[in-house]
Amino acid sequence: METEELILTEIDKLLRTDKLSGFRGDIGRTEGGDYVLRLEDAFKKYFRVKHAVAFDSATAALHSACVAIERRKIGVTPFSFTASVSCVRMAGGKPIFIDLDPQTYCINPNHYRTMDCDAILPVHIFGGCADMDGIMDLQIPVIEDAAQAIGSKYKGKYAGTIGDCGIFSFNQSKLISCGEGGMLITNDDDIAYKSKLVRNHGEVVDQDAGIIGYNYRMTEIEAVIAYNRFLNLDNIIEKRRQNVEYFYDIISRIPGIKPQWINPDVEYSWYVYSFEVEDNHKVVESMREKGIWLRAGYVVEPLNMAYKQDCPICEGIWKNKIIVTDIIGKERDDIDQFTDSLKEVMKGV
Repeated sequence: METEELILTEIDKLLRTDKLSGFRGDIGRTEGGDYVLRLEDAFKKYFRVKHAVAFDSATAALHSACVAIERRKIGVTPFSFTASVSCVRMAGGKPIFIDLDPQTYCINPNHYRTMDCDAILPVHIFGGCADMDGIMDLQIPVIEDAAQAIGSKYKGKYAGTIGDCGIFSFNQSKLISCGEGGMLITNDDDIAYKSKLVRNHGEVVDQDAGIIGYNYRMTEIEAVIAYNRFLNLDNIIEKRRQNVEYFYDIISRIPGIKPQWINPDVEYSWYVYSFEVEDNHKVVESMREKGIWLRAGYVVEPLNMAYKQDCPICEGIWKNKIIVTDIIGKERDDIDQFTDSLKEVMKGV
């Protein structure tokens, strides 16, 4: 049975039984339903970790991790979705921005040396990996935001398994999607326990833990979808890797384009693909006029009035160079149409 057909069959069974959630806010019913447990077990086996904790979003998982590590000054990247930073504040912490490595677009651990942080939250951007050797050398707690890097590896180790814990996303745009959802993995008993308390009204279960609980619980329907699609992860990644090879062969021959640098220490899962040009915003606008959506990375967090921290490398990349596309998740005909339009646009830049 095909994956999507199997998902529909399982959802139909759930609707007939009306067992759409296994969670309750009392002792004895805090672990979730059968499919939540099945999904967590699949993650534990795939990543060879002791614990996996499912959430209703990766933001919830990040927030729970920040609560669990009990640190207040957490080093973060200025170049990511806002949740990578806001979760620190949600946990009562202070985000400290660390500028980028201009090749990987991830946190540069060398810039940490001048920062006053007691933990660090690197984001494995675009399906690549941060410099985990340098980050682990800092000898402070590490939360890996691997929302975009499920299945990626750094020197043979899966993203999310190197630090104290790792976070994955099942948002609509991600490689494994159930609309919304997230997963925390760890080998640390304390992080796992506290994260579960945060997930499910923890004060009801353990009043002595001092953990304020929320409703971050994953439903059974979300778990059914995530579980069955997760079983196909390796095939999804392989297709994207083949598409990147095809795409790279074309754009590397287009004048004015600098393809994404490939780190030889990393096996990419390729959430999206990035490349650099001299005037990224002009290229983005011209492609949109042709009906093709591109973006110049993320709204850079230090530019947000809420933070006011200076990261010149990040700001320079965002303002002038980087372009991000999800075309590598499409079919070859879509890639051909994209690159034909890009060739035309680059002639006018």
